[in-house]
Amino acid sequence: MAVSIIDIVLRDILKISPTLISKYPTVQDQLLYLILIPHVLLIIFILAFSRGFVGRFISGHHGLNYLVSIVLYIYLIYAGWYGSILVSLFSQFLYLALAIGIIVFFINFIWHPARLPMTGKLLQEAGSLLSKKTIGKEKIRKEIVRIGKQINSLNAARAMLPAGDPSRHYYDIQIAQLEAKKAELNAELT
Repeated sequence: MAVSIIDIVLRDILKISPTLISKYPTVQDQLLYLILIPHVLLIIFILAFSRGFVGRFISGHHGLNYLVSIVLYIYLIYAGWYGSILVSLFSQFLYLALAIGIIVFFINFIWHPARLPMTGKLLQEAGSLLSKKTIGKEKIRKEIVRIGKQINSLNAARAMLPAGDPSRHYYDIQIAQLEAKKAELNAELT
């Protein structure tokens, strides 16, 4: 008697296809995978939908919220969407939700959400240190080459001046400052 009631509920009321029913041979499997799990997910979806729909027009009206939920549930069952689309969709969604839940659980177990800002700062510092060691050194090398060119151009300009010209002293000071800067940058490279 119980099996025939289950068959009536699955085939006639919920309109689940016989091929999908045959995938679950026992009554317990049919109740779990074809009724319980999809209905829990369907109710969650319907409540979220009705709150979002009613909340846009009449905020906080619980009676209208429940009315929209009941009407949507009856429509999905009566139109045959439950048996043809939603059962297979929700059973696949459950596996996906479980996998994502397990991944999030282990991530939260390793990195507690309270530590995420500190972890972000740590990763940012590590990135800046790494960029200084790689990209930063290339910038330093380019700066050394640029300073070397400036020193060469100042030496060439100084050489064109007569021997007793007082502006040669100005060039000597500039060259000495650039040589000191170049020595600093070479020290940073090592």
